[in-house]
Amino acid sequence: MLIDPNTGQKTSHYDDRGILHQYLRLDNDGTGLFNANLQPNNLGEHEHIPYQITVVFDNGELFCTWHTATGRQMQGQVRVGQCYIVPSKQPHGLVVEQASELVNFYLTPHWITQAIPESDRGRSLCLGDLKITDDPFIIQLAANIRSDRLRYGEASQLLIESTLNVLAYHLVNNSPNNFPKTLNSGKLSVRQLTKLRDFIAAKGTQNISIGDMAKIVGYSPVHFSRIFKKTTGQTPLKYLIHHRINQAKYLLEKTELPIIEIAYRVGFNSHAYFSTQFRQITGTTPQNYRTGR
Repeated sequence: MLIDPNTGQKTSHYDDRGILHQYLRLDNDGTGLFNANLQPNNLGEHEHIPYQITVVFDNGELFCTWHTATGRQMQGQVRVGQCYIVPSKQPHGLVVEQASELVNFYLTPHWITQAIPESDRGRSLCLGDLKITDDPFIIQLAANIRSDRLRYGEASQLLIESTLNVLAYHLVNNSPNNFPKTLNSGKLSVRQLTKLRDFIAAKGTQNISIGDMAKIVGYSPVHFSRIFKKTTGQTPLKYLIHHRINQAKYLLEKTELPIIEIAYRVGFNSHAYFSTQFRQITGTTPQNYRTGR
């Protein structure tokens, strides 16, 4: 389901520039995901507060222009298998030379300092000028989002949130102009794990984010994700998916709610994604699980 951020209504198109596949904002400042097929067009020069990380797919070809901090005008071509990274508030333009599918990540300075406060103590991420790169890690992150969207109709919000946190950490630790590396993670204590389990149990079928879990034990989402995996052997994303499936099993057993409603109630934003995850974990479909109980 696609939601127009201005009207709150369902949408599937992005004006006359192409087809919008998914647009999701995670905060009011503009952190989020934009995935669309754009037709040849000149999008003109503009700037914005979020850092923009754009990966090109499907034989796309872009032409970027930008002004450096000294005012010099630059330009460069971006092809499939490459991405470009735009710092906050840097004037830049984009010419779509042939139909292109883009996966755009947007990270606000506020999101980054919330995600990794232990790395910069409030200072902003410093990326220098716009750059074009073939960074394989960023390209794989975008490919994962795109694969999830192609398979289920839209990428899950939980996956997008996790990806943005990982991307923030990657940018911080791999930018030469940046601050020191983040701290090595230890492990969660028994008390912290108990607090997490109690919190998740109390929430029941309410939607829980990785950020919610991180706050319970006093860590940033990025640091929490690392330390949680080191402690439990699985990512917070996998843990939450298993929790949601367990909640769904309970509703399938105890209620007559439609399966699609159960999927949304336990936090899945796609019925197809819910069914796939349910089958992977339980070995059967939600319908067969209900009728076989």
